[in-house]
Amino acid sequence: MGGDLSKNIAISSDMREYFSKIQEDIDTCYSIAGDARKKGLDPEFKVEIPQALDLAARVEQLVGPK
Repeated sequence: MGGDLSKNIAISSDMREYFSKIQEDIDTCYSIAGDARKKGLDPEFKVEIPQALDLAARVEQLVGPK
């Protein structure tokens, strides 16, 4: 997904900064989790839960067509 608010949402600059910081932290966590998975101590080599902007996008990524 990446670290931007790809939807054009009308919010204040403070709110945009707040959500950008949250996305940065999420990206950091996914990176740490991915590095840990690459060590081979888990049966999966990638983080299973995809990032999504909203619930509908998450459901589509998990069970939608591939």
